[in-house]
Amino acid sequence: MPKEKTRNQILVSIVILFLALINYPFLSIFDRSSLVLGVPMLYLYIFSLWGFLIIFLIIFLERK
Repeated sequence: MPKEKTRNQILVSIVILFLALINYPFLSIFDRSSLVLGVPMLYLYIFSLWGFLIIFLIIFLERK
């Protein structure tokens, strides 16, 4: 049971971290009119975070 509780706490911590990263102060840093490889910086930031969240969750949940 303690392993399950620790695992749930880590999952909640990861989600809270990513929710904080898509909040106002960080979004304002990337809200520029410049393009990176033809993609606006804000879109690139949001989709990169989303991809990293998926990768982190897959790695964490597949671990035994």
